[in-house]
Formats: sequence, structure tokens, C-alpha cells
Amino acid sequence: MEEGEIQEVIVRKIGIFSFAKIFALFNFLFGLVVGLIITIVSVYFPQITNYTSGYSWMISYSLITSPVISGLIGFIQGALMALFYNLFARFFGGIKLYS
Repeated sequence: MEEGEIQEVIVRKIGIFSFAKIFALFNFLFGLVVGLIITIVSVYFPQITNYTSGYSWMISYSLITSPVISGLIGFIQGALMALFYNLFARFFGGIKLYS
């Protein structure tokens, strides 16, 4: 292979567990940001928590629960996405990557 030559690779199969782990990590980080925003808003604007008094425990623990729940949901989503990709790639071909 010469320098500057473009190589084409077709991804026909994705590892379900490895994709699910990476997707869960991205969702965990997103949930951490969301939990941080919810916590900051509830601290600096306490009048908002008056309207959500029945859910005050959610606001209190949002910095912990939001990333964990997002990560779990992300793992399930990632596993399903990889599973469906593997199924559809058999019939329609894979994704072309160029390097």
C-alpha cells in the first residue's frame, strides 16, 4: 500500500458487548452532565423545587441516579443497536469506512 492511497473497509459485524459498553459510557457521561445541571438549578433556583415537592428525592439524588440510569439504558440501547446492525448488515451490506 502506497502513501496517500485510500483503503476501503466494510464493517459487516459489530461486537455486541463491546459496542454496548462504549454506548453505556457515552450515556453515563451525558447523564452526569444532566444530573449536574439538575443539581445546580435546584440549588440556585429553589422556587422550582416547590412545584416538584413530590419528586424532591429525585432532585436530591440526580447527580447519582441520572448517570447510573442513563448508563444502564445506554447499555441496553447499545446492545440492541449492535444486534440490529448485525442483522441488517447481512441483508443490506455493511458500512464503508475509508482510511
